[in-house]
Amino acid sequence: MENENPTNVNTNGEGENSGAKNATQQEQTVNLGLRTFTQEQLDAIIARERSKATKGLFTQDQMQAKDASISSLTTERDKAKSDLAELQAKYDALNHEKYLAGKGVPSDMLEFYAFKIGRLVDDKKSFEQAAEEYLKDNPPAGTVRMSTGGGVNNGGTQPQKPNDIMNALIRSAK
Repeated sequence: MENENPTNVNTNGEGENSGAKNATQQEQTVNLGLRTFTQEQLDAIIARERSKATKGLFTQDQMQAKDASISSLTTERDKAKSDLAELQAKYDALNHEKYLAGKGVPSDMLEFYAFKIGRLVDDKKSFEQAAEEYLKDNPPAGTVRMSTGGGVNNGGTQPQKPNDIMNALIRSAK
């Protein structure tokens, strides 16, 4: 009758005390993960964690000030872009007139020629290419002179007014 009470059989050889030790160890293992706090301790922990989370963040007034600053900077940037575009256009116009002056276009006709050639410019054709094409078909007339007809003739002709030059150019156009 050795095996009458099989529940008391212990395979590790420590006897009845080993079951109680295992239960105590399990309770300690479970208790290590759990902890209780008072409401004051919990409030302090929450306040500490909230301050960590909000550290470096802006208040509502600071956010509004930042938004106003950003919008003013955006406005300044847009104004600077438009000013730059305007200055670039003026720079290009001066370069175009300089180029045309080098091709023999009279100074009083530079703006007109630049305008006409500018209308020929596209993505595939630069101003210089368009100018070569336009000047080939419409060479600059130079200074057109004409006698005054009446009054004192000082041995030659006097230059015409810009309107007369323009009319002469239009009449000579093909």
